[in-house]
Amino acid sequence: MFPQRYDARYILTTGELPVEIHTSSDGKGRLRSEASNGGTNRSITLTDYIGRVVYRISTSPSMVFKTHLKEPYEGDFDDAAARKKNAVSLGRKSIKGRMCLGWTFKQDGVTCEVWVDAKARLLAHSESKDPRVISKMELVDANTDEQPEALFEIPSVR
Repeated sequence: MFPQRYDARYILTTGELPVEIHTSSDGKGRLRSEASNGGTNRSITLTDYIGRVVYRISTSPSMVFKTHLKEPYEGDFDDAAARKKNAVSLGRKSIKGRMCLGWTFKQDGVTCEVWVDAKARLLAHSESKDPRVISKMELVDANTDEQPEALFEIPSVR
């Protein structure tokens, strides 16, 4: 079981600094996440669930880190995953025209609220609150189109 195929863009806000996040899944066990704060530095993470390896790529300075994936893919956040976290259902609501299912739970002292697109099974909104900071991740746009194979390839390092 792997994340379904999707391509999604988010805005992550922690404090006042927004970060653009672009996440894609090929539906075959590979996930790509790219983060940028609008500056010259971008961070790219390539996760290969089949090969159980993660590559973290920094563009400034240019570096690639390879680590072994310690945990397998846990599955989509659904009722079963919510029960494991002792989450409370928040019901359904529409977010950006998508019918979503929501839950709230505590994890490591942080209160989390998660809303997942009921059909596409992708994150539509999340909010984490602890005494020091509030983080929000909001869906900008998403699709389930097939993504180019090159998007998930490991770049060569020179």
